[in-house]
Amino acid sequence: DGFDEHRGYGPRGTRCFKSAFDTFFYQAFPNGDYSLLHDQILGNIRGTYAWHSLFNKAFEAYGDPKYAWLLNRMRAAYPENADNPQPVWFRNGRGDIEFTRLTCLDYPPGRFSFAEDVKLSQSGRHVNGCSLFPVHGTAILRALPGNEDGPAAHLYFGPHWAGHRGPGALHLDLHAGGRRLTAAPHVFDKGYDDPRHLTWNRTTIAHNTVTVDQASMFPYDFATNSLWECDLWRDRISDGRLELFQPDGKGFKVIRASNDNVYENVRLDRTVVLTSDYAIDLYRVTSPGFHQYDWAMHCLAQLQTTPDSTQPVEFGQGRGYCHLRNGRHWQLKPGWCSLRMAAGTQSLALHLLVAKNVQLVTADEPEVDGRTPIADLDRPPQRQVIMLRTKTAQTMFAAVWTFGEATWVPGSIKGKPDTDITLNIQNGKDRMVKWKLPVAGPVRASL
Repeated sequence: DGFDEHRGYGPRGTRCFKSAFDTFFYQAFPNGDYSLLHDQILGNIRGTYAWHSLFNKAFEAYGDPKYAWLLNRMRAAYPENADNPQPVWFRNGRGDIEFTRLTCLDYPPGRFSFAEDVKLSQSGRHVNGCSLFPVHGTAILRALPGNEDGPAAHLYFGPHWAGHRGPGALHLDLHAGGRRLTAAPHVFDKGYDDPRHLTWNRTTIAHNTVTVDQASMFPYDFATNSLWECDLWRDRISDGRLELFQPDGKGFKVIRASNDNVYENVRLDRTVVLTSDYAIDLYRVTSPGFHQYDWAMHCLAQLQTTPDSTQPVEFGQGRGYCHLRNGRHWQLKPGWCSLRMAAGTQSLALHLLVAKNVQLVTADEPEVDGRTPIADLDRPPQRQVIMLRTKTAQTMFAAVWTFGEATWVPGSIKGKPDTDITLNIQNGKDRMVKWKLPVAGPVRASL
């Protein structure tokens, strides 16, 4: 400790090893699901049995009631029976971890709630149902902390200082109705031996962010044959910047981050506003020169909308883009385009601002296989990418997700990428909320 420190170690000072266990809870969506970003193979917190009896020993060491809560949750999900008479954390027969010598086999009910504020190690914090990990570069917003079906948003803003990370600064994942609505790249059965891991998973277009000139973000901005690039090898940093963490707004929560280190002379800036009925996603991109910008969302929710007319799109043979299939350019008039979607039995809609010089494109992703994240209840569904494409120096991508049968729809929007933005969202004729998303300062809403 104190020597050969990785810069991801965080600020100096005394810290407790217990935080490593606590992070499992506060990185999760309300129902225990995780974002699948960065080679993530753990799909839900109930799958922490994969680390055998470590949480059992953690409970014995710290007596934290949320560890008991998790152990009981795992046991309920994977009960003992005639075929598996042992608790789930013992079933893999790992003799090399028997050193833990557990003394407790029955656990109190325990308790855990996202409604309780906590401090996480030296820099992390959980406030009003929202979690921030500034060193890791992650924030999770939860609209209804006590409701497992409540909407949530996971935003990653960097840095890329570890080989397992994907080049997806400002990647956004959304969760509602107890399901992931969007996702990071699928990890295939062959894992790192699958050639698609380099040519798809390690590309920016495979993530829910903006790709510039069809090139991946630094440090994958060259034709490397390595899966393990990180910024340390290049003597540069890829860090994003936390612009705003606003978990205590009246009826809404906000995260905003930027990054100007992953594309030369291009600034990426994303603001996410979450309410119990909808989410606003405002993505500003600015540069002194012209570029092609591809805003992409990789959806697990199935698109129900059928366009009136489309034209085929060829994406070329560049890394990432070569895997996109059945590309279609929708023929649309400028304005808001509403796409109806379904996730299981849940209905939702994605409203996209299609400006005069912006194309709406959809495409199929690489075929998924049977590799299922640990503790996911369903096999991974096929994904579809929804893309907004434009060529310009600066642009603004605006999207509004509405959850369930909500009738909220976006109305007028004013502003430019380098100015304050105002956006009206209406619920039929009864109610309208005027949102102000400034260049600097907190987000505000007024009726």
